[in-house]
Amino acid sequence: MGKLEGKVAFITGAARGQGRSHAIRLAQEGADIIAVDLCAQIDTVPYPMATPEDLEQTVKEVEALDRRIVASQADVRSLTAMQQAVRDGVAQLGRLDIVLANAGIAPMGKEEDPAVSFQDVIDVNLTGVWNTLRATAPIMVEQGEGVASAWNFGPDNEGLVSVGELVERLARRWPGQARWAVEATGQPHEAGLLALDSSQARARLGWRPRWSLQQTIER
Repeated sequence: MGKLEGKVAFITGAARGQGRSHAIRLAQEGADIIAVDLCAQIDTVPYPMATPEDLEQTVKEVEALDRRIVASQADVRSLTAMQQAVRDGVAQLGRLDIVLANAGIAPMGKEEDPAVSFQDVIDVNLTGVWNTLRATAPIMVEQGEGVASAWNFGPDNEGLVSVGELVERLARRWPGQARWAVEATGQPHEAGLLALDSSQARARLGWRPRWSLQQTIER
């Protein structure tokens, strides 16, 4: 029996690459998966993005591990789409324990209007994480347990920096501005308290922005 037997994980950007590897690794430990991906091209992204066929392959690989998976094409930029994907997944799998806000883009081409690619990055890498948490937090609040993690590219010695870590850095650099930092990045982050609004502030959830996938499994 795996360490995550009976658990359900929601993963964005799950059609290929890191997202698919997360789905497979968690399934190996016994988790069932709710997988979402845009499966379409964003104009400012110079490399080919995931396709419906990629998402189908993720489904096949998870099912090959004898785990259940509910997969859908959904855009993290849309809160409504995320809420629907979560509702459908939980309706079929029964609960939600792990949230991996993995979807992200990195436009690095020489586009004519950098403001457009900048906005696309904000919409996917930041607003997309916010939407993912908004869609999933109420379920984990009701359960009284759950863990969420998100990563984004950034100027870090390790090559990666989480948005939650960025909040911490801003708060350390400008004491008294932690609230601004939280609001500016869209990710409430206070010692594991995921307080998306006052009605949810009572629930202590595991917000672990810098956890590795193995740490999530071992939690």
